[in-house]
Amino acid sequence: MVATSITAAAAPIIAKAFAEIYEAGKQKFQSHLNVLSSRRAAENLYKKIATVEKVKTIWQIDKPVNFRRFYYPSSVLINDEKIRLDSLEQLASDENYVLQGTIGQGKSTFLRYLCIKELEKGDRFPLFIELRRLSKDMTLRQIMKTNLESLGITKVSDQLVEFLAQTGKMVLLLDAFDEIQPDKNQEVLNEIEWLIENYPEMQIIVTSRPGSGIEHSARFSILRLAPLAPTDHEGFLKKILTDKTDRENLLESISKSTNAIKTLITTPLMLTLLVLAYRSENVIPRQVSEFYESLFLTLISRHDKTKPGYTRHRYTELGDKQLQILFEAFCFSCKSRGLGVIDSDQLYEIVEKAGEFTNIKCTDEAFKNEMTKVACLMIEEGKKLYFIHKSVQEYYTAMFIKRSAEPFAQSIYDKLLTKTRQDWQQELSFLKQIDQYRYDKYFATKGIQEFFDFVQLDGTKELKKLNKKTIEKICQHIEVFFPDSKPHSERAITSMIRWGTDGIPYFLLQLSSTVSSFLLSHLMEIKYEEISANCNLEEPGMIGLRLKKLFGNAQFMEKFRPYLEERIREYSKDLIEKRLFVAQEETRAKDLVLF
Repeated sequence: MVATSITAAAAPIIAKAFAEIYEAGKQKFQSHLNVLSSRRAAENLYKKIATVEKVKTIWQIDKPVNFRRFYYPSSVLINDEKIRLDSLEQLASDENYVLQGTIGQGKSTFLRYLCIKELEKGDRFPLFIELRRLSKDMTLRQIMKTNLESLGITKVSDQLVEFLAQTGKMVLLLDAFDEIQPDKNQEVLNEIEWLIENYPEMQIIVTSRPGSGIEHSARFSILRLAPLAPTDHEGFLKKILTDKTDRENLLESISKSTNAIKTLITTPLMLTLLVLAYRSENVIPRQVSEFYESLFLTLISRHDKTKPGYTRHRYTELGDKQLQILFEAFCFSCKSRGLGVIDSDQLYEIVEKAGEFTNIKCTDEAFKNEMTKVACLMIEEGKKLYFIHKSVQEYYTAMFIKRSAEPFAQSIYDKLLTKTRQDWQQELSFLKQIDQYRYDKYFATKGIQEFFDFVQLDGTKELKKLNKKTIEKICQHIEVFFPDSKPHSERAITSMIRWGTDGIPYFLLQLSSTVSSFLLSHLMEIKYEEISANCNLEEPGMIGLRLKKLFGNAQFMEKFRPYLEERIREYSKDLIEKRLFVAQEETRAKDLVLF
């Protein structure tokens, strides 16, 4: 059911909610709020908000489509129980939430769905904002004003935003916190927390991948999106694969596939890529890297395959493989600059740089047309270019590093170890699969050894028991915070890890990050009086302590020490196995040379 077909039925409900806002604010803001003052105005406003239904996806890349055509209901995990979430009514209205999901789990589509359901309900009007559109010089409040003006509310001022936020009639939906430029991340988080503190009447829902930083904010409860289960496959495939025979053949192939492939297809993106690959090659890829490896050539040629005798107009004279290699260099150049959104001025410079990397030349205009009109891996909106999905940029950035000569690749791995950049996590995950030898040699073994050197342990020997001094060394950068208003509620506990701290090994920070789940489970067992007595850190609206201040608590350490020891044994096992793999690969290479 599309938005325009329900406008008439929903208008009385919507008009009532908007009329309440208009009545409350007309004395001060009448001329600004005329868009809310009548049923016809409400219908027009509804249609503008409902444009969030139109999206471009990897599956439907030529033009925007209504997401309801392919939306499969999302569920969240609450106390490890899978619960279908159909509207914000199911959540506490006085809480703010982070909807957290992994790569391709459908977070943005889910938030759009909740936006439309909120609009249909009519009690509040949803303000949907894509955070990737935040430029370096733009604040969250400024983009809120811009979005409100795009809905027809005129001359939006700070005072008007404050009024709308205080009415309790607006819900703020912020999509993709993880796509904010890294150097702007903390600034935006501070602004979100300021809005929460000053306008508690306005609920805020944010989507993000794990590890973006917002999950450490004590202002939010975390709702994790549930992965797709095998029982979801048929229902999901009905949405995108209308031919029953094709669907049954694919489901049969999935049922016969290995456990490795079954564990991959737990997100809408992976299942969609599986369909694309299967329709193109009639085989199921075995690894996530194979999905993306086939994606470029599948997309760039699929129009020709589906229309006999038809060849799509091309904008360069480059072959498909040349264009892919240039695109990989383009992705790397964007990532190195911290760009997920590219404006027209930056495009020329980045295409030129990609051409220098690869010795493949074409104009920026021709490259843009190939990517937006042929491969359709990018979208052009106004004077800006966006990747169709963040993972596209991440995978092809990793592919560029994989194809690079040894000295260049080694220098990249070295820089990623030294700078401990959290925003390269997904690229490293891809490289672990597609560039295993160099990843293990220049990144993993080196990084894990740096960890053991730092904590003064021998990673090649079996660990028996950690002493207190070593535990303190490992946990020295972990801080635990609580909102000062609700210091001992489960949702209030958060840990803060300082990524990018100079001199701290990458794998130590990564280990510290995994401690968060343990803290959430076990800090509640400590009496609040003991915790509050040790609090000597402050953040706006929060109190905190360094984790090591709790090491005197025998009950806590009885559980924390074995947990930490097990994580370190895993590092030790990884170090030994990766060194062995590197040695075997180098021996094999020598044997081939001798042969």
